[in-house]
Amino acid sequence: MTGTASPIETAQQVITTVAVVVGGGWAYLKFIRGRVYAPRIELSLSATLHRTDETQLLLCHVVAENRGLTRIRLQPQRQLVYLYVTRMSGVDAVVQPWLEKTAVTLVFADHSSIEAQERVAEDVRFHLPLPAGPGDAYRVEAQLWAAKGRLRRRGRRWLTSATVLGEGWRAALAQPD
Repeated sequence: MTGTASPIETAQQVITTVAVVVGGGWAYLKFIRGRVYAPRIELSLSATLHRTDETQLLLCHVVAENRGLTRIRLQPQRQLVYLYVTRMSGVDAVVQPWLEKTAVTLVFADHSSIEAQERVAEDVRFHLPLPAGPGDAYRVEAQLWAAKGRLRRRGRRWLTSATVLGEGWRAALAQPD
């Protein structure tokens, strides 16, 4: 036997080398690059209720921050803020389920995309009818949809919500048992 490798051993070494390189490339693309460049938006919402003698306003502050390293294109007319209302009925504090959407408004209408590491914020105002019941509670929900991609037919959705309690709820929660 000579010191040279047989053609079968050479082919085995070449195939093993190619498999290791392809497997390493796939792992890099799937687990490292794929996570770094994945669309990541941090969506937050805060809401406060302001009441005067003439009107009642629900002021909402919506913030979307792109934490990823790629630009995220937004679906047009799919950046929405919904308002839901529920009422406390009677002294025993029986709560009705959230009613249908009371109001819907568009947010971030001036933005077709959010760049990497960009932060956009917008205020939304809902004029609520008076007289409001003392047991009213409001839930505000913000949704943000990314544009459809090659692999996603519906796009990605980010969702957040906040609840604001009316005066009757504050009084009921403040009472000791």
